[in-house]
Amino acid sequence: KDTLIELAETAADSTRYKLESLLRPVEVVGTLNRLSSDVYSYEQKQEVLNIYKKSYNWEYAVTTDLKGNIISIDESGEEIVDINTNLSGTERFNRAVNGETCVGDIVYNPQMEMTIISFYAPLWKDGIKNTTVTGVLVAVMNAKEFSDIMATINISKASTAHVLSASGQVIAHTDYDLVLS
Repeated sequence: KDTLIELAETAADSTRYKLESLLRPVEVVGTLNRLSSDVYSYEQKQEVLNIYKKSYNWEYAVTTDLKGNIISIDESGEEIVDINTNLSGTERFNRAVNGETCVGDIVYNPQMEMTIISFYAPLWKDGIKNTTVTGVLVAVMNAKEFSDIMATINISKASTAHVLSASGQVIAHTDYDLVLS
């Protein structure tokens, strides 16, 4: 019994570590002065986001104002995000506005024709963490990639890792066909 509990705790720790490794870059980008400063244009801010987007395999990254309005869009040839989208009513946006970096739900995005996971982080005034939040960074990853990352967790030879949402829905699994099915 103790071994099974220890194994479960090890698996939970590994999952938490992997998840934090995905959240950390989003949190760091939220501390970039260039993204919170009024001195830079949205185009200049998007250039910065595009560098991180490419580095971390995000499908897209946007910033919002404190009212939840998307103020920069990813222009990778096709408009992925509707500029009129407002995120203010979402729990994750509100958590980010209150200074917390967090993970959104895994959902199917029909515009992108893929299942995605979102990461939210506060944009800090002058790039100084734990000061004043000036907006929110939202980075979006293909859920398949998220699932593949989580599938690298191996606690024992016969183990596989999978992640369930609070409602019990499979959100990461070595058999990707089970995700959101």
